[in-house]
Amino acid sequence: MMMLQRTAIILSLLAICSHSVRGEETKKGIEAPSPDGQFAFRFTGDSDSAKQTYDLIDKASRKVLLTVATADPDMGPSARFLMKVLWKPDSKAFSLTATLWKRGSYVAVFSRERGAFHEIKLPELTADIPDEVKKGKSFPHIVELNSQSAKRWQKDGSLVVEIENAQDGDGGAITARRTVVLGFDRPGKASIVKSTVKYETETDLKADAQTALDKGDLNAAMATYNRAIKLDGRDAAAYYHRGCGYYVKRDWPKALADFQRHCDLRKAEAYQVFEARFYIWLIRSRLGDREKADKELAPCLEGHPAEWSGGWHAKIGNFLLGRISEGDFLAALGENSGAAWFYAGMKRLLDKDPATAADDFKKSVTAGDKTAYENEMAAAELKALTK
Repeated sequence: MMMLQRTAIILSLLAICSHSVRGEETKKGIEAPSPDGQFAFRFTGDSDSAKQTYDLIDKASRKVLLTVATADPDMGPSARFLMKVLWKPDSKAFSLTATLWKRGSYVAVFSRERGAFHEIKLPELTADIPDEVKKGKSFPHIVELNSQSAKRWQKDGSLVVEIENAQDGDGGAITARRTVVLGFDRPGKASIVKSTVKYETETDLKADAQTALDKGDLNAAMATYNRAIKLDGRDAAAYYHRGCGYYVKRDWPKALADFQRHCDLRKAEAYQVFEARFYIWLIRSRLGDREKADKELAPCLEGHPAEWSGGWHAKIGNFLLGRISEGDFLAALGENSGAAWFYAGMKRLLDKDPATAADDFKKSVTAGDKTAYENEMAAAELKALTK
């Protein structure tokens, strides 16, 4: 039995058989019938079998005419052995897109000559990513290696194949998508008639936003979160971070909307970003609806694991709801004193004591983590009070 092995990294796990196996009867269901109704395909074996094959059969007799793919028995039960057949309209040829292992696929083409199907030799189908496209960045992790898929047969008998090569690293990803048109003018051998390639780069939006924040450029960070939300309207983290930006900018309606959207997206989670709940309370209270703020926050503090109930998030919530005194609250937060002074200042501000609030905000800015949002919020409040 002659086997043509694919030997490129992960793409070496499936083999193509190029000989006929006549008279063998199988019992699996059929799929991918030819347009003329004469041929079809059938799997033999299963994921636990020592051997799996994908066979071209005579549809009427159910007899195997050609084994077109054989699974490597060492692939294991979690491996993929998936086939997609694309018949030429005249039933004289078909392409096979075989999915390999956990990722990647390759294309094989078979043509009917003198009553039997034979594999056609294809040119090397790769989608390289040149150094000039990488622009000095490193993309060491292979996401998909020259994954091939047959797209369509064209009226002139040519076949359109797409090759995708994807890598990531350096805070982003880069993908090469090459589209080739294969011609079959020579018996048993294909050639590339046309080839085009496109490159796509994706940046890590969260990394970009953090870089902007580290530089103190809040506007650039918020623009990045806008892009993230446009790409994925269910990106809870992006809503939270953008809401914090709006809070620092003192755009209360937009900040409130983002924090509420964030909480809605995460409402089923046991461990939420409770700061969002606290910021909703602060915004509602400063907009004059403290009663509603209390009613919204109180249920959020119930029903959580015992280890959480004694944590500092619980203490912040209880302080905002008036369940513990300011002195006990400040003493309890200890190493989180920057955040503690921010919330203490906000309670003073809401209680119409701006002078003490300003002192608290100063302490928050001095003692707090410079990268924490409470630090930025305290600085914004202090700036507003000292204009």
